[in-house]
Amino acid sequence: MSTFRKVELGAIANFINGFAFKPSDWNNKGKKIIRIQNLTDTNKPYNLTDLEIPEKYKVKKGTFSYHGVQLLMFMNGKMKQHYLINIFSK
Repeated sequence: MSTFRKVELGAIANFINGFAFKPSDWNNKGKKIIRIQNLTDTNKPYNLTDLEIPEKYKVKKGTFSYHGVQLLMFMNGKMKQHYLINIFSK
Protein backbone atom coordinates (compact mmCIF):
# COMPACT_ATOMS: atom_id res chain seq x y z
CA MET A 1 0.00 0.00 0.00
CA SER A 2 1.32 3.44 -0.93
CA THR A 3 2.08 6.03 1.73
CA PHE A 4 1.65 8.84 -0.80
CA ARG A 5 -1.47 10.95 -0.80
CA LYS A 6 -3.04 11.91 -4.12
CA VAL A 7 -3.49 15.69 -4.48
CA GLU A 8 -4.03 18.26 -7.21
CA LEU A 9 -0.66 19.81 -8.05
CA GLY A 10 -2.15 23.32 -8.02
CA ALA A 11 -3.09 22.77 -4.37
CA ILE A 12 0.53 22.42 -3.27
CA ALA A 13 2.56 24.48 -5.75
CA ASN A 14 2.46 27.15 -8.43
CA PHE A 15 3.94 26.41 -11.84
CA ILE A 16 5.11 29.37 -13.90
CA ASN A 17 7.10 29.89 -17.04
CA GLY A 18 10.37 31.67 -16.48
CA PHE A 19 11.19 35.22 -17.43
CA ALA A 20 12.09 35.47 -21.13
CA PHE A 21 15.62 36.86 -21.17
CA LYS A 22 17.10 37.83 -24.52
CA PRO A 23 20.85 37.56 -25.14
CA SER A 24 20.86 41.38 -25.27
CA ASP A 25 19.71 41.34 -21.60
CA TRP A 26 22.88 39.51 -20.54
CA ASN A 27 25.58 41.53 -18.88
CA ASN A 28 28.90 41.01 -17.11
CA LYS A 29 27.45 42.15 -13.78
CA GLY A 30 24.22 41.85 -11.85
CA LYS A 31 22.01 38.95 -10.81
CA LYS A 32 22.44 35.38 -12.01
CA ILE A 33 20.12 34.12 -14.73
CA ILE A 34 19.28 30.49 -14.02
CA ARG A 35 19.12 28.73 -17.37
CA ILE A 36 18.37 25.09 -18.11
CA GLN A 37 22.08 24.58 -18.82
CA ASN A 38 22.85 25.60 -15.21
CA LEU A 39 20.39 23.03 -13.89
CA THR A 40 21.59 20.15 -16.04
CA ASP A 41 25.32 20.92 -15.72
CA THR A 42 26.52 22.69 -12.56
CA ASN A 43 29.84 23.53 -14.25
CA LYS A 44 28.20 25.81 -16.83
CA PRO A 45 28.76 29.53 -16.19
CA TYR A 46 25.83 31.74 -15.29
CA ASN A 47 24.76 34.63 -17.47
CA LEU A 48 24.17 37.86 -15.53
CA THR A 49 21.70 40.69 -15.92
CA ASP A 50 21.14 44.09 -14.41
CA LEU A 51 17.50 44.24 -15.55
CA GLU A 52 14.83 44.85 -12.92
CA ILE A 53 12.96 41.54 -12.81
CA PRO A 54 9.33 41.24 -11.63
CA GLU A 55 9.14 39.77 -8.12
CA LYS A 56 7.30 36.59 -9.16
CA TYR A 57 10.35 35.48 -11.19
CA LYS A 58 12.91 35.98 -8.43
CA VAL A 59 14.19 32.81 -6.81
CA LYS A 60 14.28 32.92 -3.04
CA LYS A 61 15.93 30.38 -0.78
CA GLY A 62 13.64 27.45 -0.14
CA THR A 63 11.15 28.27 -2.91
CA PHE A 64 12.74 26.74 -5.98
CA SER A 65 12.70 23.14 -7.06
CA TYR A 66 13.77 21.81 -10.44
CA HIS A 67 12.34 18.43 -11.24
CA GLY A 68 13.71 18.04 -14.74
CA VAL A 69 10.32 17.42 -16.30
CA GLN A 70 10.80 17.93 -19.99
CA LEU A 71 7.83 18.07 -22.31
CA LEU A 72 8.19 17.76 -26.04
CA MET A 73 5.45 19.64 -27.85
CA PHE A 74 4.73 20.04 -31.51
CA MET A 75 3.69 23.52 -32.57
CA ASN A 76 3.21 24.46 -36.22
CA GLY A 77 4.93 21.26 -37.25
CA LYS A 78 8.05 21.99 -35.18
CA MET A 79 9.13 20.23 -32.02
CA LYS A 80 9.52 22.53 -29.00
CA GLN A 81 11.07 21.69 -25.65
CA HIS A 82 9.46 22.93 -22.48
CA TYR A 83 10.70 22.42 -18.93
CA LEU A 84 8.44 22.57 -15.90
CA ILE A 85 9.89 24.55 -13.04
CA ASN A 86 8.22 24.32 -9.67
CA ILE A 87 7.99 27.43 -7.48
CA PHE A 88 6.69 26.43 -4.04
CA SER A 89 4.55 29.11 -2.50
CA LYS A 90 1.68 27.34 -0.79
